[in-house]
Amino acid sequence: MVWAMFTDCKYKALFVDWDRHAKTMVGRFRASSGKYITDFWFTQFIEALKTRSPEFDLWWPLHEIQNNGELYKQLNHPKVGRLDFEISNFDVADHSCLKMAVHVPMPGTDTAAKMASLLDVLENETTDQL
Repeated sequence: MVWAMFTDCKYKALFVDWDRHAKTMVGRFRASSGKYITDFWFTQFIEALKTRSPEFDLWWPLHEIQNNGELYKQLNHPKVGRLDFEISNFDVADHSCLKMAVHVPMPGTDTAAKMASLLDVLENETTDQL
């Protein structure tokens, strides 16, 4: 996800406030990757990402740590428009390297209805393929 956040234009376009989300992701990535800091593959990954992304190259040397996940996220979906989510982040028990993020449509928005319409489209596409 870190690679996509900084190198994939379509992924970047999904975020209403990409800079804020991306900078937060750098801090969370740094917080969770401390045990790999001396691994060769990790060093290669960081250097390659710094080469591909001017923003990552700017923010990585700041050494900012972000332990708490985002509380909300706004996305621009290409088919249904803006989606607003509340987010809860959890550590997966017995798997210190795994995290789980739960996105819940924000109350008072039309996000739940838009998600339902996307699921209907997906269901129809799946049914048509059978």
